Amino acid sequence: MEPAGNQQQQQQEQQQQQQQQDQQQQQQQQDQHQQQQQPDQNQQQQQQQQQQQQQQQQQHQQQQQQQQQQQQQQQQQLTM
Repeated sequence: MEPAGNQQQQQQEQQQQQQQQDQQQQQQQQDQHQQQQQPDQNQQQQQQQQQQQQQQQQQHQQQQQQQQQQQQQQQQQLTM
């Protein structure tokens, strides 16, 4: 029973991480179009900084998800 439950949680982790990676790719494509329209270098630099901040936030979310799932696994062992 325990290993089956753990496998399901791992599959959910992988799906969530893939969705976050897709979002990052979409942001990069949009930013490239904006850079072509705006010739000013200063504005381009500001957009790049915003990208980096958003990516860092997504990484923090991944860490939080892993911590929550570890707690769930511990609870299952105690109940069994």
